[in-house]
Amino acid sequence: MGSLINELFKWPLVVRLRTPDNDDEHVDRLNHRVTVGLILIGVVITSTTSFVSNRISCWLPTELKHTSYPKYIEHYCWISNTYYIHSNVTPPHSNEDRRRAQIGL
Repeated sequence: MGSLINELFKWPLVVRLRTPDNDDEHVDRLNHRVTVGLILIGVVITSTTSFVSNRISCWLPTELKHTSYPKYIEHYCWISNTYYIHSNVTPPHSNEDRRRAQIGL
């Protein structure tokens, strides 16, 4: 842990913490930098997982999982019949209810 802190103080952003250019204490300046850094790390993790992972999971019958259809079905799910259902509500059974809940119509 000590070597990590020593490495941090070699970075230009952290070295500026040592210069008395304002009335904040060292802890305040470090807190400002660390807070921004943690927020940026959170943004990177969140945006990376949204680009890397499956954002929409389509239901796929078991008999089609070992064919060439899964990729086609995933692409089809992205462009058609996407509708919002709150987690506390049961999915609509009739086609008309599904059409009314569709996104983008």
